[in-house]
Amino acid sequence: MKGMINMAKTEPRTLSGFMELLPNEQILFNQMRETIEDTYKKFGFLPLDTPVIELSEVLLAKAGGETEKQIYRFNKGDKDLSLRFDLTVPLSKYVAKNYGNLSFPFRRYQIGKVYRGERTQKGRFREFYQCDIDVIGDGELDLINDAELPSVIYTIFKNLGFNNFTIRVNNRKILNGLFEEIGQEEKSVEVLRIIDKIDKIGKEAVIEELEKIEVSKDSIKKIIDFIEIEGTSEEKIEKLKKLEIKNETFITGVNELEFVIKNMGTFGIPKENYKVDLTIARGLDYYINYTKGTDITSSTLSPGTDYTSGNNLSVTLYKKDNTYTIYGHIYLDISNISANLSSSNALKYAVLEGSAKISEGTLGGTSSGESYLLAVNIPLKTTSTKYTVYLWFDETSSKASTAENTSISATVRCEATMKEIDDEPYTYNAAAYIKSLYNSSTKTTVINNSINYEYDTTNSLMKDVGGNIRYYGASPNNYIYFNCSDYSNQSSSTCETWRIIGTFGNKTKLIRNSSIGEYSWDNKDTSTGAKSAYGKNDWTDARLMKLLNQGYESETTGGSLYYNSGSGNCYSGQNNATTACDFTSTGIKNDTTRNMISDNTYSLLGWNNNSIYSNQIYEYERSTGSVYTGTPTSWTGKVGLAYVSDYGYAADLSKCTKQLGSYNDSTCASNG
Repeated sequence: MKGMINMAKTEPRTLSGFMELLPNEQILFNQMRETIEDTYKKFGFLPLDTPVIELSEVLLAKAGGETEKQIYRFNKGDKDLSLRFDLTVPLSKYVAKNYGNLSFPFRRYQIGKVYRGERTQKGRFREFYQCDIDVIGDGELDLINDAELPSVIYTIFKNLGFNNFTIRVNNRKILNGLFEEIGQEEKSVEVLRIIDKIDKIGKEAVIEELEKIEVSKDSIKKIIDFIEIEGTSEEKIEKLKKLEIKNETFITGVNELEFVIKNMGTFGIPKENYKVDLTIARGLDYYINYTKGTDITSSTLSPGTDYTSGNNLSVTLYKKDNTYTIYGHIYLDISNISANLSSSNALKYAVLEGSAKISEGTLGGTSSGESYLLAVNIPLKTTSTKYTVYLWFDETSSKASTAENTSISATVRCEATMKEIDDEPYTYNAAAYIKSLYNSSTKTTVINNSINYEYDTTNSLMKDVGGNIRYYGASPNNYIYFNCSDYSNQSSSTCETWRIIGTFGNKTKLIRNSSIGEYSWDNKDTSTGAKSAYGKNDWTDARLMKLLNQGYESETTGGSLYYNSGSGNCYSGQNNATTACDFTSTGIKNDTTRNMISDNTYSLLGWNNNSIYSNQIYEYERSTGSVYTGTPTSWTGKVGLAYVSDYGYAADLSKCTKQLGSYNDSTCASNG
């Protein structure tokens, strides 16, 4: 008998943003790399190789804002790990760790792959090589190093066969000193964006825009004199000296730049291959700018009936030109918020573009360390546009009194994304997306058990008494692919269908759309040592909890079953009856899924009466309920059971006005 192996067809594909070269291309790449490396060696730089994977705490010591969001981060056991996003941070760790064994100045080179989860586009990849050289001193370094490093670049390009290229140099102290001189440090990024447009809009338009952001006439003159400097590198230096700017930072920068360009010639770089470029100042903030206001605390907020009574600060968003469609996003980074305030529906926000309100909502359900998305996908204009963020207490809220004199500290932050022709759509955190849908929608007020609920009928979203945004109704569009065997090719054949319950803080709660079977809650020994038909009502030690998570007491295999896709005998029914169970296809399929499930603390409080409404059981579950004597009030784990309030709030409360014990009637059943 011949056996046949049935193999499913898998289409070979490379992840977007990752590069594979054919042999002929790889040979050319290797030759280029060898040329660069040989040049580094001839200039006396020593080789160094650092790990591709680092502890996240090491990499995040430098990262922040957009860079932090681009890091590929994962857990392995109890280790929080990340792929390196550049070669500089690992170098810093290396020097700090081996400080006593290095000779300074330490001259190192490294050529290696780095990883950034940014949007792929022409010339930008998620996996790419960096070629780094650094000179690290033990104290102040001689400025001659700033002249030597361009000579390394020049030599590499010549060795690669290039002749027509220009190395542009500047000294950031010149720009910093200029803005200090004219008192425009806080507007420096905004000023840079305006003057960068002079070739397109002309000098007069630049002057007009500088006036709009309230730059003085004297300062405007100095800015225009600065950007109109032309000539050779040497001539530009002399013209800078004649500006009569007395700022010490500016003068230091000019002198340092003069020293560097003189010695670049000494190192053999022809004048046609380098030039002073006074406009080099761009970083990640090139397309967007925000002005950080004073951190917001609740003590500064006054109760009122609308946003105009609140505290506010303004941010300015702007795009350079119309080459790309660029969208701005405004966040509230919450460093600290009290539990009473988090569970309140009294703290609200509004975002205005000029005088027009573009988003509003309630900040209930947030937690410390969360970034709350206030406004999303704002089409940025080529003119400077001011956006104002208001925070205020709603004095009409039923929980305003409990929120007063509690604390919140938060800071407004802005980001931008470019939308170009790309085979991958722009995506962001599911919780942020759901919040943006809700916040940007028109609301309807629904009264249930004397509670005013805000409903988004378009997207079937509502906000509960805790400020969480939930899907409701008989058939909301809340399905999502999850627990996939292949996340790079998500489909009904590779993934399961789960339903989004809602967003809780910055997390999304999901429920499996199909049952995994019926299994006993416990059926273990009681405290008396005797077998019980039902066991103890203690979720922290229940067999069902361990089945869904880990440590299940299987009669045959032991260990976890559902969480680790195992099989064995499971407890089903009363009196410790067992049945064969197999979760190899229905359990958590892989580490990718497991790493997406966060550890959460679940409240185990409840109430033994079903003659209550959704808002009441919500409060019982989290604060005012009770437990059986001696059992814990909370549990921290990954996979849990849905709260009773989750089922209660899944109904359309405008139609299902019943207490929870009556949810099985036809009206509730057809609307939830």
